[in-house]
Amino acid sequence: MRINDGKATHFSASTFHLDHITTALNCLTPFDNKQDVLIFIDEDGLSFARECNHTIRIQLFLSRDLFASYSYHNELGDQSTLCVNMNYLLNSFNVAHRNVDDALESTLSYNGPGTPLQLIFEDSLISESVEYHTYHVSSLDTIGLKLDRDQVLFECIVKGDVLYSAIKDLKEIGCRGCCIFAKIDEDGENTFALLSKSQLGFSRIKLPSSRSILEKLEVYDGDSTSLVYDKPVLGFFDFNSFDKIRQSTKVASKVLLRMDVHGLLSVNILSRTDDVILTDTRSNSNNNDNNYGNHRKQ
Repeated sequence: MRINDGKATHFSASTFHLDHITTALNCLTPFDNKQDVLIFIDEDGLSFARECNHTIRIQLFLSRDLFASYSYHNELGDQSTLCVNMNYLLNSFNVAHRNVDDALESTLSYNGPGTPLQLIFEDSLISESVEYHTYHVSSLDTIGLKLDRDQVLFECIVKGDVLYSAIKDLKEIGCRGCCIFAKIDEDGENTFALLSKSQLGFSRIKLPSSRSILEKLEVYDGDSTSLVYDKPVLGFFDFNSFDKIRQSTKVASKVLLRMDVHGLLSVNILSRTDDVILTDTRSNSNNNDNNYGNHRKQ
């Protein structure tokens, strides 16, 4: 599809994968009760970022490979930044996704500052165009919300559906506080568990240690490289905030968790489409009074 024939298009991207985009955008909704979403556009793809009181930040990345066609040109710099109403944008995708009886192509376009973000849905019979007002906001403040990659305490890769089930179980028992427990043994008996406190008392959910589920678990001596055996690492979090990743883990094939010495927990989620990545970083309540960190798209 061509947009604005005869004019230089600042950005346009078309796709038939409405299900992928709709699922990905819906993962953003738990993280902020405000309506805004910050969008970054560059040669590699689109990033959608939201932040809540500088305690939780999420960034969703949609690779240009997800789109059938992708065109971007910006004479002012490498990246374009704009802000739109998240609810309006998501509602349009949700409605279109529910009413797909024919091959439906969706196209996003943006022609620079002062112009609307345009969304076009087109099938063999009809074409519908929606324009969203855009406005400029400064980039989100990431001070104190960036994982210290040189001082990581543990790194874990686990199947998404298994982690989803564990978080869902904690939700059902009314969990209030959550603790991540990670420990490796020289004999290969590795332990990754979620400890919790609820009205029913204390509970412990240990994830299976088989490589098919717990693909990787390494505990470091605070330097991201030196392995430490028989020395557990603990991270404490407010469960209501930690639970916000549950919807994302449900559609994940793998989840990578890393926590640094400052208590920031980074959660990188790879979807089954292999082209939608979600990153979450949050802070350990031991160090920052239940504050959470940064969700960032990579």
